[in-house]
Amino acid sequence: MRGELAAELRRLQTASGMSLRQLERETHASSSSLSRYLSGRTVPPWSVVESLCRVAEGRPDDLRPLWERAKTNPTQPADPAPQPERTPRRHRRFLVFAGGVLTGVALALATMLVPAVRTMLGISFQDVPADPYYRVAFLSRDKDGSLRSVWMKTGACPTGGWHRLVTNVPDTARFTATSYVIDEAECPLSVFLDADGQGLGLALDADRRVHDLDSRTDGRVSSLVAYDHR
Repeated sequence: MRGELAAELRRLQTASGMSLRQLERETHASSSSLSRYLSGRTVPPWSVVESLCRVAEGRPDDLRPLWERAKTNPTQPADPAPQPERTPRRHRRFLVFAGGVLTGVALALATMLVPAVRTMLGISFQDVPADPYYRVAFLSRDKDGSLRSVWMKTGACPTGGWHRLVTNVPDTARFTATSYVIDEAECPLSVFLDADGQGLGLALDADRRVHDLDSRTDGRVSSLVAYDHR
């Protein structure tokens, strides 16, 4: 079933005339995730299928039955079509800020984590077994304005009927995190001021940019919540 759905998604990409990088903006999915969807390695969220249909002027209702069958019977395709822009997951490593002083100029460059900037700042990645999944790092700003990592989390997005998954933030980051960066997220993420996903919840931006935490956190981030990606 995955193979049939993947073939239709590849047809939509061809009809759109867009590269995977261009489709990132239209589907709100990373190019690496899109590569897995188009190769049949993973069944995409329905929102991604709808977005592909929109940019390619396709009919999402025609693909809904095929998508539902692929979700309930996710058989791996025997011969998935190669994608030239695919980045193997074993080569993608989890976001780690190696430390050191980040100058004002370097911080401006780090706002967009392109590969060259990752290398310059000593950022590396580790693989992740969960699928769908997210990767996020929480950062603390020192007195000199430099950033350092205080907590990194690789987690699974909710599946199988779960609406959300809650992770309590460790004490090492709870009162020190001032910024965050999401390297990849296949589901919405929020932080909460109280443990167990209680209290005020604030949505995070999954655009691979360094963001300051909302001022309403007042230096207290107690839990991270991942929501159903569909």
